[in-house]
Amino acid sequence: MLDFTNSNGVDRVMMTSPHGCIKPFRGSILFLNSIEEKYDSLLIPILRQFISKLKRQTFSKNFKSLTMFDYQLINDASGFFREISPLKFAFSFKILTIWNKIINLLPVINPFGIKKIIWDLTHLFLILFQFFWIPLELCFFLQLPHDFNLAIIFFLVIDILLNFNSAYYQNGFLNFQRNTIRSHYLKNSFWRDVFTTFIFLIDFFFHSQNGDFNPIGFTKIIFYLRIKTLEKIYEKMIEIFELRRTSLLDLLNLFFFSSFILHVFACFWFLIGAVETIYPNWLTKQSGLVDETCFVKYLYSLYWATVTIMTVGYGDITATNKYEVAFSIVTIFFGCVVFGYILNTIGLIIGEINKEKSIFK
Repeated sequence: MLDFTNSNGVDRVMMTSPHGCIKPFRGSILFLNSIEEKYDSLLIPILRQFISKLKRQTFSKNFKSLTMFDYQLINDASGFFREISPLKFAFSFKILTIWNKIINLLPVINPFGIKKIIWDLTHLFLILFQFFWIPLELCFFLQLPHDFNLAIIFFLVIDILLNFNSAYYQNGFLNFQRNTIRSHYLKNSFWRDVFTTFIFLIDFFFHSQNGDFNPIGFTKIIFYLRIKTLEKIYEKMIEIFELRRTSLLDLLNLFFFSSFILHVFACFWFLIGAVETIYPNWLTKQSGLVDETCFVKYLYSLYWATVTIMTVGYGDITATNKYEVAFSIVTIFFGCVVFGYILNTIGLIIGEINKEKSIFK
């Protein structure tokens, strides 16, 4: 038992044993005060943090949660109340309810299930196709069939719904909780997917039917934001099929990259010649090329882009007006960077191949 005494103005603590002996307890009230101060130093910051969080969450919603009855009750003359229309609130709530029901109809999807893998592979090839098709559509005034464009829009909308129900890795474990899956998707790629889908809707309703130049079609350039999705699916496929990052895979990546660069510059080189009607252009300079098919025109454009970017420059297809000269200058500067990158990458790949051969021996 503890007994508090005061001797000569000094507070002391006495301990009574079970046999009735009184022994002085080593320490004093100061010792107990030090323990109390130690716990206070731990608890007070936590309490302050709790109170601050409580205030922050309360005051951020107080005005939104007040009703007309609350305003009349507190008699706040400095504020004003604007009540939400019951019809508007009911309509918004109904849309949200329908949306949640649609999403909840789908089960939580395992990202490594066979059906999801097939879906992602289809998505991968669709992105690659659009990356190469969009420059052709913009510059050669081509159009995909109406039903095919509708199928693409339908696919992209379904992909958004699937992403709301697809599990993801969190701290090394698959997370199958719907609420966290939705918040994770909304914070990362939701808006990118919405914008890149919305531009197809715009083009679907406003695209040109007669095959002429259509400036609205240039909104499809936004679709290249899906490069992040392409990289994500590509890395996932490497992991699923257990592909080792070999030199052959690096060569294939370099081939696709260089082919895409040549393809884009070839398409825009043709566009500059096709829209120029006042001055002579490179198309009219080549005898009979104006009346050829789009495939032949594309071959000539790709030939020019290849010999220009690869710094060969035969000179048989040259710029004939100021716009083509300006574009040629940009292409040559860009080609020097790309060509240097390609040569450097090929050198590194060959070095890795020789290193692998020496290790094998």
